[in-house]
Amino acid sequence: AARTMQRGALAQFKPQEIANTVWAFATLGVHDPNLMTAVAARLLEAGALDDFNPQATANTVWAFATLGVRDSDLMSAVAARVQRDGMLDKFKPQEIANTVWAFATLDVRDLEMLAAIADQVLLEEALHKYNAQNIVNTAWAFASLRFLHPE
Repeated sequence: AARTMQRGALAQFKPQEIANTVWAFATLGVHDPNLMTAVAARLLEAGALDDFNPQATANTVWAFATLGVRDSDLMSAVAARVQRDGMLDKFKPQEIANTVWAFATLDVRDLEMLAAIADQVLLEEALHKYNAQNIVNTAWAFASLRFLHPE
């Protein structure tokens, strides 16, 4: 973690490298507050999230949630990014499930994002792509966040 933050190395990381780094730390259960703070700050720089694809986005918020790191500014920025430029249309079911799981785990209730995700999940052509685990995790997240879609 210390080497990642040395000499501005984190500023040179591509989105996938940032996502892979925090995913690895979370998977190993290694919580380094300095690293997570530095990553959050890096992602909050203007335009930093614009180059994140759905997988990198989902893996990053999953890592923050798994490590119990709740950065409200980062989660708000991710929620806004997910809804911009048709990004949500590119999410696979597992990426949607992991993203809403992360928001629920951190108790971040962004109603606009949740509504957009619910709309995406309820699309007839999308729902059949979800396996049981994706459906359960997504439903759990909505229930945990006390979100009820009008449909």
